[in-house]
Amino acid sequence: MITLDTRTVLLVGLLATLASLAVVALLWRGNRDRFAGMAFWAADYAVTSIGTLLVALRGVIPDWLSMVGGSGLVIAGSLLMLMGLERFLGKRGRQYHNYLVLALFITVQWYFAVNQPSLKMRTINIAAAMTIICFQCSWLLLKKTMFDQRPATRMLGLVFAAYCAVNTLRIAEWIVIPQESDDFLNSSVVEMLFLISYYLLLILMTYGLVH
Repeated sequence: MITLDTRTVLLVGLLATLASLAVVALLWRGNRDRFAGMAFWAADYAVTSIGTLLVALRGVIPDWLSMVGGSGLVIAGSLLMLMGLERFLGKRGRQYHNYLVLALFITVQWYFAVNQPSLKMRTINIAAAMTIICFQCSWLLLKKTMFDQRPATRMLGLVFAAYCAVNTLRIAEWIVIPQESDDFLNSSVVEMLFLISYYLLLILMTYGLVH
């Protein structure tokens, strides 16, 4: 019987993120003089790669660095993607509320990693923060763009909408279904499927950016 291992899934996801980083970096290098915002896309993938690596090193590096630093970089990467999309589409907006979301996320993550360890609350915190930022990305691409741009932005907008749906389901799963373990590296099969879905959506997101 084949079983899923959390660290293996994270490392495979890291490879997918690094491959996507290479694609987006080449895209930025060839088009940086024509389009704004692409540097933010590349920065998102770079920061997310580092964050994923820190999460995968749970048990090897200090827990606070993996639990707070790793997940914090992943959320920060999502914010960089939003900022890059806004610049690319000429819809640059203020990010004060998102900086507040990031600061609140790190505070909550630290509390439930160091003061009162709880995998459930950390997972819900991550999924909630990602939903907030991905919803803004989806709304930007599906509703805030010019009407003639929407055929080109629709697919990517739907990818971010799918991120929101997956994170919402993940929150519901952690609230409704009792978890057998409080060890992230010993997560359930359902949790592994959520992680795999993130990386599948990341690949689709990369395709959408190229498109």
